[in-house]
Amino acid sequence: MNPVGGYLVVLGGLLLLYGLAALVIRRYARDTGRHADADGVSVQAIRARVQRERFHEQLTGADTEVLPVTPEPAGADEPPTEPLSLPKRARRYVQPTPYPRTPVKRPSLELKRRVLEGLEHLDEPDEQPGQELPESDLPPGDG
Repeated sequence: MNPVGGYLVVLGGLLLLYGLAALVIRRYARDTGRHADADGVSVQAIRARVQRERFHEQLTGADTEVLPVTPEPAGADEPPTEPLSLPKRARRYVQPTPYPRTPVKRPSLELKRRVLEGLEHLDEPDEQPGQELPESDLPPGDG
């Protein structure tokens, strides 16, 4: 069998499955549609409808609360009659420090020069592979 025939067989099988699925879905929708219409006359549906109607009737007969009348706000073009102010609040996110704050000291020019020089030579390898570091270059405690 050639490859085109195989593709046609697979396509035909998929179309058959698609048609069966559509038939089942249509039949299920038609059956549930019948039951949905019949559900409106069941005992539970009638009781639920009566409860909803009684609840809405109680809501319409409930007392209404009278809200206080507020004066009409001034227009946007008119200046406000009283100054606007916000209430004072404690800022919880700022913790007081037990020591006075001092400005940070600027680094010396010598330190800046050494850092810049080190950054320039950052990509260059400082030693050959397998070469031992001299004792003076080891950090204290590693010996």
